Amino acid sequence: MYSHNIIIIVQDNRAANTSRLMNWINVHKNTDGILSPVVNGSRNLLLISKRHLINVEPLQKEKVTTIGESDFSNDAFNQANNYLLQLSPIENSIIIIDEIGGLELKEKGLYKGLKHQLNLASKLKEHHQLFIVVKKSLLDECKKKFKLDNVKLITMDDFDTTENPIKPISLSGLVLCGGKSSRMGTDKAFLHYHQTGQYQFITKLFSDSGIPVIISCNEEQQQKIPVEYSTLIDDDTFKNNGPISGLLTAFKNNPNLSFILIGCDYPLVQQKHIDVLLSLSQFGFDAVCFVRKSNQENIEPLLTFYNNTVKQKLHHSFKSGNTSLKNILGEINTLKIIAEEDSFLESFDTPEAFHSFHP
Repeated sequence: MYSHNIIIIVQDNRAANTSRLMNWINVHKNTDGILSPVVNGSRNLLLISKRHLINVEPLQKEKVTTIGESDFSNDAFNQANNYLLQLSPIENSIIIIDEIGGLELKEKGLYKGLKHQLNLASKLKEHHQLFIVVKKSLLDECKKKFKLDNVKLITMDDFDTTENPIKPISLSGLVLCGGKSSRMGTDKAFLHYHQTGQYQFITKLFSDSGIPVIISCNEEQQQKIPVEYSTLIDDDTFKNNGPISGLLTAFKNNPNLSFILIGCDYPLVQQKHIDVLLSLSQFGFDAVCFVRKSNQENIEPLLTFYNNTVKQKLHHSFKSGNTSLKNILGEINTLKIIAEEDSFLESFDTPEAFHSFHP
């Protein structure tokens, strides 16, 4: 039924496939569609051109689809299908749908989006390619279900991802103590939400994830922090310009490192949030951040992974007068994790917020 512009990538190893496909989309800008990376054991859906990552594990009381012993969020798949249904191929474009399996065989999961893209691809044979990732064990069933006999089969080894391969990164945590804390009325870095100073709490989260830590602080704060902590005072070139000062100073003093930056304003952050950023730091994005489901364009810049690749962009923006990390994240290759439960993104900036804290 279909021609060779529809290509099945036969999947053996999901983890290896994800890394290669992530590399592909960061190199080939004409690629769109859906990827399904597993992050800390949870399947996610990445809307490629939007750079939005959606977890498919359902929240409590959410409508689900069950396959075997696994439950999947209907809402997550609805978002992904709507994305594929609205996606129009352009000349010389590539669309990837990762992956097709048990859900789609039962006409669930990405079924609607897949059928739509198959129909489009059959009409655009000369100028468009559709790649479909299929588990090896389900290949024959999928070919029969979707009438894919006359398509090209390749393995991931045949899928060229060697151009500009992702390089392993060296990473550190960066705890941003902040400035005068004028709204709070006292230094937020030393507030006790968890029976210890907030800078110590975040440092321990990093350490428990196996990540070394640097504490970005001012001279007065440094005097209060025990000497066993690694501290860094803002460079005179960058100081007094907000969070970008600490990040630029960290890059200047550690030119080969990338950073997961966390401000001391976030007492509800947990180790699992750091682990998510850590997992996604290896996929070649310039930055990885969280956004609220209710406001997906509002980037949270102080709970974010910053790749070493953004150094020059940060310097250029700083020199041009753009010192907003939020604005910069909107201009670079930033992966946005949609936080279904987003209370951990709440910034505590006032005495009222501090006294209302409940862990």
